[in-house]
Amino acid sequence: AGVYNPANAAIAPSIDQQIVRRQVNGVYGSAAFTIRNWWTIEGTARNDWSSTLPVGANSYFYPSVNTSIVVTDAIPSLQSKFISSRKIRAASAKVGSDAPVYSLVPVFIGNANRFGGQPQFSLDSRLANPDLKPEITRSDEVGAELSLFDSRVSLDFSAYSKATRNQIFDVEVSGASGFDRKWV
Repeated sequence: AGVYNPANAAIAPSIDQQIVRRQVNGVYGSAAFTIRNWWTIEGTARNDWSSTLPVGANSYFYPSVNTSIVVTDAIPSLQSKFISSRKIRAASAKVGSDAPVYSLVPVFIGNANRFGGQPQFSLDSRLANPDLKPEITRSDEVGAELSLFDSRVSLDFSAYSKATRNQIFDVEVSGASGFDRKWV
């Protein structure tokens, strides 16, 4: 007790060093409009180019749009002592993602141990995949908000769905292949 040394730890720490090179360039734009103080429309657009995707297929675009209408501001006669405000909203968005670093081509990984004073390297145990595509996740949502009793009580309802296309992950493969995992 009182000796603060890594060798004194219950679980010995491991020291690892990596050099990881990745480059992502992108352009982004957004716009928002409010019409008559009760209808709002917002949109974004983004395109990225990633060094971790195959050349010629390394660009991915992902937009979003959302809108909301404050119904009680659009139709003031819907307001009452009981209902302070009603709002409906909808949104749709895509989000892109690139592949993990060094998943397109086979790479050699350095080993901390030396043999005869020389560094050791071994082939990555994950099989590379040169045909990976960018992941695209799409989310859609609709909802409503209701304020009651002079905005003392508020209710919020939402329904949404989310799906990913071309999801990138590594799966187990037979060790007889010489690898233990494969990028798909």
